Amino acid sequence: VERMTAAQILEGALLRGNLRRSTFFMPGAPSALPYFRALGEQGIKSLQEYVREGGCYTGFCAGKYFACR
Repeated sequence: VERMTAAQILEGALLRGNLRRSTFFMPGAPSALPYFRALGEQGIKSLQEYVREGGCYTGFCAGKYFACR
């Protein structure tokens, strides 16, 4: 398990190395709200690309709604 910051996601960390074959977990509310704000549109695009490239996204509570956006 590795904790990842919004800044790391924005820098493309999800698309490097072995992370392509890992699972990204997004927490639920209220802890998810700061992540959503910090990621913004660029972070959303990075997560979408991560999933398109074979990565797995698992969202809990608000993290599920975030993925549906």
